[in-house]
Amino acid sequence: MFVRTLLLVILMGLSGAISAAAISSSSIEVSPLVSSHMVLQRHVANPISGKAPAGTELVVSFADIQLTTQANSEGLWQVELPPMSAGGPHTLAIRSEITMSFDDIYIGDVWVASGQSNMEWKVGNDINNMAAEIADSNYPLIRFAEVAKAFSPSPLDQLQQPLHWRVASPDTVADFSAVAWFFAKHAQRHENVAIGIIDSTWGGTPAEAWTPVAQLLSLPRYEALARDVMTNPQQWRQRIASNQQLEAQRWQLIEQLDGDLAKGVHLPNFDDSQWLRIALPNNEPLTDIVWLRKSFNLEQLNQPLVLELGSVVQNAHVFLNGQLIHTKNWSSSLEQLALDPAALHVGQNVLALRVSNDWDNKVYVGKADQVRLHVGDNSFDFTQGWAYSNQISPPLPAVERIHWNPSMLFNAMIKPLTSQPIKGVIWYQGENNVGEAGYYQALFGELIKGWRTAWQQPELPFAFTQLANFLQPNPLPVESQWAQLREAQRQTLALDNTAMAVTIDIGEADDIHPRNKQDVGYRLWLGANALAYRHPPIIASPMPNKAQQIGTDLVIPFDFAEQGLKLSHGDKLMGFAIKPRNGLWQWQDGKIRGSQVILPLPAEVKSVEAVRYGWADNPEVNLINGAGLPATPFELTLAD
Repeated sequence: MFVRTLLLVILMGLSGAISAAAISSSSIEVSPLVSSHMVLQRHVANPISGKAPAGTELVVSFADIQLTTQANSEGLWQVELPPMSAGGPHTLAIRSEITMSFDDIYIGDVWVASGQSNMEWKVGNDINNMAAEIADSNYPLIRFAEVAKAFSPSPLDQLQQPLHWRVASPDTVADFSAVAWFFAKHAQRHENVAIGIIDSTWGGTPAEAWTPVAQLLSLPRYEALARDVMTNPQQWRQRIASNQQLEAQRWQLIEQLDGDLAKGVHLPNFDDSQWLRIALPNNEPLTDIVWLRKSFNLEQLNQPLVLELGSVVQNAHVFLNGQLIHTKNWSSSLEQLALDPAALHVGQNVLALRVSNDWDNKVYVGKADQVRLHVGDNSFDFTQGWAYSNQISPPLPAVERIHWNPSMLFNAMIKPLTSQPIKGVIWYQGENNVGEAGYYQALFGELIKGWRTAWQQPELPFAFTQLANFLQPNPLPVESQWAQLREAQRQTLALDNTAMAVTIDIGEADDIHPRNKQDVGYRLWLGANALAYRHPPIIASPMPNKAQQIGTDLVIPFDFAEQGLKLSHGDKLMGFAIKPRNGLWQWQDGKIRGSQVILPLPAEVKSVEAVRYGWADNPEVNLINGAGLPATPFELTLAD
């Protein structure tokens, strides 16, 4: 999940107030938010700002509007474009001693897409139906801009690197956030205006890093560290600078193979007789730069060969008889790999794998019952006899994730965006807070309120994704931090103008990154429609509004079930559990009656304390509404 930190992330010696990104070779600068192909928010005033020598007079023209301004004593200038209806293309020109021109600008709706890796995940990263989705991407009224990864202990007024707006096409869309792309397609089709997506994401990051520091001061769990970041920024800058040196060393070791290859470790004749012999998959993690080698013999070369590993965590280079045949990073998979016939020999062949994990330095290779060599129609066990060493390269230095600390990402990747008005936010995050799920509801609520304050948009629409199902199913009712965090997300709906996309039906047990991004984008669009557009019908996942014991039945009425509740599969309602008063959780069968779920109570259960649905890491659930949307997991406590 972790993405490499850019070493130009922060200009530590500067105050952070002024970007180094000049658009022109003259002394006139414009905000890093401005570029050709950008989208400006319709129906509101849009500021255009920059820097120039004090007293410089500038003329700013856009469409049929012409505005004049002068740089103040600090060298700052700004004009405000009046509210405009959707349309374009327009040209923005800024004239002084020279003219700066930005073309193909549209007025439409701008959405910020933020969160961690499931929002960051690109269209080109093996999503479902990837080739067809890339082919269907000629939408010139959809534009994307990606915020460069950055963090800071102090709020920044401007981005450290300018936004580069790109028009959607088969040549560009592979680099777009997949969830945001599918959201944008629905928004553009329904609204028939330009849709701009500002992608501000960072894989493997916690919500507190995206939350303004002022909001964290009211939360005991985060208050002390947030206050330290706020009051000691220079110490944090020094800590960041030292850490970046270590990070640079780590990435140099991971990315530069020359030193290893100079030792011939990838070549068939390399002497690995002194290496350890291990079996794959490895149950205990390997560490640092891991080399694995294995020999195998072929009597003929007239059949296709496929190496099956099931999983490799996380980065890998695969060599066959000394030739590099495959490279894998954090966002790609290596379940099966066709071996290049041109690199194979009759007789002995040697596979060599170089594997590392830049996330937590825990290397895993293989999956149970999936480490095999397929030769034509035959399959052979390939688990035994792997030669192993992690002594070829030096150990990886330990690196802090300083960007996880309070407000670090908000300060550098969100705060600089808030000078431009937006239509709303789509958010997909929470995996990195599962270990502290009990704090998430208060934290997430403060994040939303803090962003609304920063944008000065008190009702800013905020549509977010509830975590998908993940990890192995459990046949018994158990406690689950994943379920607890989903419940915290559900309870966040108590905030006005929020919506939640339920994804409990599209996760994958073995992959925290589900490849079905289409449904996530669509469901976020449904939420955005309910909050910002109000096109009928307003569709959402079924949400329980209470639970009530009536005689020997537990009755749970649902909102957003006007077309009736249904089963997505099977003939038996699954996923409900009850807790009798002074008893333990137990599964409970039920039935659907219109927009209600009825749970007939066992004779021995006289009174119910609470009811749950979908309460597990990866629950078996099948309750949907007439629109095919899954019901949210939940826990409800009954009144005494």
